[in-house]
Amino acid sequence: MVSVADRIAEEKMEELRGGIRQIPGPHDYSDTILEKPYTVTIAATSVEPALTQVTVTVSIKGTNTTRSLVTYFTEDGLTKTK
Repeated sequence: MVSVADRIAEEKMEELRGGIRQIPGPHDYSDTILEKPYTVTIAATSVEPALTQVTVTVSIKGTNTTRSLVTYFTEDGLTKTK
């Protein structure tokens, strides 16, 4: 289950990087997607002007297991290592 959670987190992050899925806006803060038994949360936090930290967290229902990925996006949607 953990390897599936890792794969889901990676897929959702790739969707964000590729522009398939939108980064939550400043008023949304997060998106929750249910893919039973997994819950995927995509959260965005502005860390600097024109730089947004995006975290994809996958939790597995019935366990205390979560997997997370963090990426920084610039104002024009490009990823950046901080």
